[in-house]
Amino acid sequence: MTDPFSGNVGDGGDRLVRTFLVVNVGATGRLRPRREDSGSSTEDATIARLPVGDGSVRDGTEHASSSGQVDFSWVADEPLEEESDFCDEAVIAYAMVETISREDPPNWYCCAPKEEDRICHHFPGKQFTMYEFAFREAGIRLPFNSFQMSVFKWLRLAPSQLHPNALAFMRAFELVCQFLGIGCTRALFFHVFHLQRSGSRGRHSWVSFKQPVRLFKTYEDSVRHFKNRWYVVMPITRAALHSLYYYQRTPNGEETLMSKIPLRWQRDHFDLSTAHYRVKYAMLGEEDRLAYKKLVDYVQSFSLGSGRIDRACPTWMRPGN
Repeated sequence: MTDPFSGNVGDGGDRLVRTFLVVNVGATGRLRPRREDSGSSTEDATIARLPVGDGSVRDGTEHASSSGQVDFSWVADEPLEEESDFCDEAVIAYAMVETISREDPPNWYCCAPKEEDRICHHFPGKQFTMYEFAFREAGIRLPFNSFQMSVFKWLRLAPSQLHPNALAFMRAFELVCQFLGIGCTRALFFHVFHLQRSGSRGRHSWVSFKQPVRLFKTYEDSVRHFKNRWYVVMPITRAALHSLYYYQRTPNGEETLMSKIPLRWQRDHFDLSTAHYRVKYAMLGEEDRLAYKKLVDYVQSFSLGSGRIDRACPTWMRPGN
């Protein structure tokens, strides 16, 4: 199996400092151009032989398209206009999409889109689009974990349909839950975060989150320049493939490979109001209610300090010092 990157692979990770997310620098390199076929590694015959639908994604599963044409009239102008920076082979990409050692072969392949490709386009086979921000700043790693999968499935959205700040909120929520020792559940997340949509006149772009009670701070450093920094990702091992797909038996006895979550941009999400995806306090179970109280108490325990700069080294002081 060939390493798809010419850059070096380094150690990556993340850490929590209060509610701020900090992600270390990892792998960088130049991406190879996208191929027109299914995107499977020809050196991995077991993956190349696996069947996959090539139609629209609905309710987390792929259905064959009879016409082969995809209607993007519901997509706002901006996603349809933004060409990826990585069409230029000289542009360096942050490509640490998984956590593996130097000796281990990769499970995922990243490639550069073509000039005519757009983030919302449907790519053949098992290819799907991701923003560089998701891996570099938000610290997400493939395969998606169960919490992330549950969010994408509940929203009926492909990962790249979420605004990168939404992905950062998801990752920060996971880290805070881990730090506090509380369950990281979809119900608790959608009680803390509500939806907001961008677009107008029946045309839609990215979906983001807002907070009725502000517990997490918005990630602002690099998110403003995310729209042109996206590439195409695909699984190239059986383990990676099965993290996204499952087999479903058809009425005639044949097995079809179906996606567990939406991997292509789809309109279904917008058929329901944002209130549909909200989880009210009365809908929370006992454990989630206790977890929410612990989360709120933790944030309210913060005390503001005053800062001073001494020879370019910040020193944080407690009030009264």
